[in-house]
Amino acid sequence: ENVNTEKKDHYAESIINNVQYMNDIISNILQLSKLDSGTIKLNNEKLELGKLIKNNLEKYEKIISENNLEVRIENFAKVRGDANLLSQAFDNLLSNAMKYSEPDSTVEIVLEDNIMTGVKRVVISNLCNTQPEVEATDLWKPFVKGDNSRSNKMGMGIGLTISKNIFEMHGFKQKLSYNDGKFIVEIQLN
Repeated sequence: ENVNTEKKDHYAESIINNVQYMNDIISNILQLSKLDSGTIKLNNEKLELGKLIKNNLEKYEKIISENNLEVRIENFAKVRGDANLLSQAFDNLLSNAMKYSEPDSTVEIVLEDNIMTGVKRVVISNLCNTQPEVEATDLWKPFVKGDNSRSNKMGMGIGLTISKNIFEMHGFKQKLSYNDGKFIVEIQLN
């Protein structure tokens, strides 16, 4: 009762943010559990990945603007898969790219559907604002974060694990690397 309105608003906002964070954690752990159990059935439909990725990018407009990021999407790729699951998988990748990109840099998303070579893939790359303290491939493991400084960024280290499981359900192969300050995620779609 004796707290001024400004502080009340701040505390209320903080409580709401923490409740949302806890809801996200519970939701992600439940999703990981479902994926691990093998009980999820894929809804196999034709998808335009460029459209799916652009839809996911809309929620990151604020962070893109605040960090003066350029997001470049090149080409197109069509696949068969579960739209909801693939949307979640790519959203996890995009979320990391947006959160950990160096300000004033470019996030590149290349969608390749090469009829001549038969190669279908998505490559997402970004300059990273911190060097990981673990091997990049270890980031696919549950509860692994790249470094201790990420603790100030909301997340538990299971988003990439969820993405990996979803990609594997679709028969896609994934690769994550870190070279010269740049994170590169490659998803082979065939």
